[in-house]
Amino acid sequence: VGPRPEVREWVERCPEQFNVTLRVRPGLTDPASIVFRNEQVLLAGFDDPEGAYQNLVLPAKLELSTQYLNSRTLRSDLVVLWATFCAIVGLPPPWSHIDASALLQARRDRLDAEGRR
Repeated sequence: VGPRPEVREWVERCPEQFNVTLRVRPGLTDPASIVFRNEQVLLAGFDDPEGAYQNLVLPAKLELSTQYLNSRTLRSDLVVLWATFCAIVGLPPPWSHIDASALLQARRDRLDAEGRR
């Protein structure tokens, strides 16, 4: 359990965003992997999927991973493993209340408020 490794191209484009996640051993699953398991469907709704990934999806995934790493325990790792199993077999994961679309909208609203979008 740990943050999924990102494609080298993204790490090289914005290395400062990966300060926390690159310090730990990568894993096969983490909360961000589960919440954004259908990211291709989300990105299909954008005119510029690459820009949406860089400015919305990637920061949201890194924020989830950082939050997880900052409070990580054996119990939380077991919850992630259970959530992964649930996602694979089609059951609602333990944190199914976390909606990827809502996270992206909140990020979009924050960027708009800062005048950066």
